[in-house]
Amino acid sequence: IEHILFRCNYSRQIWYQINSKDPFDLNPKGKDFLQIWLKKKLLSKESFDKFLHWSDFLPFLLWHIWNFRNGILFGKNITPINKSQPINRAIEFLYLAKNNLLKPVKDTIYVKWEPPNPNFYKLNIDVACAGNLGTGGIGGVFRDERGNWILDFNMGLNYATNIYMEVLALLHGVKIALTKKLLSLVIETDCIELLNLLKSNNCLYQNLIDDCRYLLRRATDPQLKHIYREANGVADLLAKNGCSLDTFCNLQVFDVPPIFTFHALKRDSLGTMWPRLSSCCNNS
Repeated sequence: IEHILFRCNYSRQIWYQINSKDPFDLNPKGKDFLQIWLKKKLLSKESFDKFLHWSDFLPFLLWHIWNFRNGILFGKNITPINKSQPINRAIEFLYLAKNNLLKPVKDTIYVKWEPPNPNFYKLNIDVACAGNLGTGGIGGVFRDERGNWILDFNMGLNYATNIYMEVLALLHGVKIALTKKLLSLVIETDCIELLNLLKSNNCLYQNLIDDCRYLLRRATDPQLKHIYREANGVADLLAKNGCSLDTFCNLQVFDVPPIFTFHALKRDSLGTMWPRLSSCCNNS
């Protein structure tokens, strides 16, 4: 590293261009001298020029030397090494950072609950928790291709983690689907971690995950989809209601829609759109 960044002919050229001797010319002794010198430069407020401090400029300088030397070795660089490129890169970075232009741009998108394809059912699941390892609840709702309510369920839990409840919501939802023969099924959740767990082995709650996989196979491997939480309103209400129950681990299956879900069910059936701020380059 010492030779590449400071002592070879190419690196020496740029150190001379910026009117700075390399640190080994100043003090070549000491096993840890390079580490000490780098730390001092990176933590200091010493000016490099009227625009930059050494702490801003040094990372770009060392990276430029490294890339330039690699280019020479592999026959890519034919222009002389020059200090202007790392200086310009450092100034550009500071300008962008100062003006917050590095923050992702947010756009407003509109999302809604989507009915399943003809002859399919859709199960939406969600959880609610009063703090991780606090009182929680799970909820789920089945609807048909027209958005008609079929049935829903919820349950209160005590001292449960969010991801444990997500797995439990899926497990109970698929069990109900098998019992009620709702087998042409699409399952939606706003928890991407749950979908990742189903693809993993040797993971947290492995026994429950294995049970879910077994039941999903019995249910003819329904499609599992990640959705935005704005499109999961009914399941969210059911989970929040479960969180407020006085009893725990007592699964409730509703034969009629609970009153507190009426408006959300109606909005979904009408295709009501909900605004959401989302990165223009990443809508996950």
